[in-house]
Amino acid sequence: GSNPALTLNTTGGFLQEAYYQRTVSLWIKAASFGSNRVIFDIGGSSNGLALVMNSSTLTAAVASGGQRTSITKSYGSTTGWNHVAVVYYGDSLLLYLNGALVASTTSLNFHSISTTSDGSRIGQTNGTCAVNNASGIFSGNIDDFNVFNTALSPDLITALMNNAPFQQSNATTLALPAAP
Repeated sequence: GSNPALTLNTTGGFLQEAYYQRTVSLWIKAASFGSNRVIFDIGGSSNGLALVMNSSTLTAAVASGGQRTSITKSYGSTTGWNHVAVVYYGDSLLLYLNGALVASTTSLNFHSISTTSDGSRIGQTNGTCAVNNASGIFSGNIDDFNVFNTALSPDLITALMNNAPFQQSNATTLALPAAP
């Protein structure tokens, strides 16, 4: 087709469920900069999470019950791939670029994201996004797009960036004592 955006099938899926933590991790390579280019939109402008390229600035945004908060970081690379992770956890929104925390807020006015009936899209908004003024199609490439239903630690974000496998836990649970 002629539309470079990808609409995710979210009907009844976890992308529309309420949550208090989530991580979105991906690689981007911008071909050019423009105004309000949506990299991803998950859940819309009332209850969602989004990443937008506005000129040469990355904006990560979260919305809950129509309240929106965003954080930004200057982004000037059009020559190479960069790993980006957006982490939402309760009252915090974190933006990582190439494994480094580059922007954050830890004082959101809400502590969870409610359910949504809005869809999700990669490369363009699915109507409205958490930034609430973004609608352009992202000009560039997106790869290795992941959504985790947990807030990943900085170590795990670095492992994703380095394409390292997640370490399997070898923890054991002791057997319960015999019933008296």
